[in-house]
Amino acid sequence: MFGDVERFSVMMGCMIRLLPSALRHGIEKSDILQAWNRPIASFTERDDPLKVIRLGFDSHARLLEVGGEIYSDGQQKIFHAMVARRVYTERIGWR
Repeated sequence: MFGDVERFSVMMGCMIRLLPSALRHGIEKSDILQAWNRPIASFTERDDPLKVIRLGFDSHARLLEVGGEIYSDGQQKIFHAMVARRVYTERIGWR
């Protein structure tokens, strides 16, 4: 139905699509979603559609960076997830 896009979750009436590229680094789907939905920091990379990198913890207490887009209709697409790199941890004061 979504081609290379996997329909993953519907939360608060908004569909979250998880692209196969988000799984490239071996992070579990549930951990990606947890970090995305409970961020400790968020960085806007672009507007229209809104592209953000969110930092959040997964179920193993790893700090993840999760990249996605948020559209004006509320739908969300996640295309990137991995253990947070230094470029982002330094932005929140971690080394």
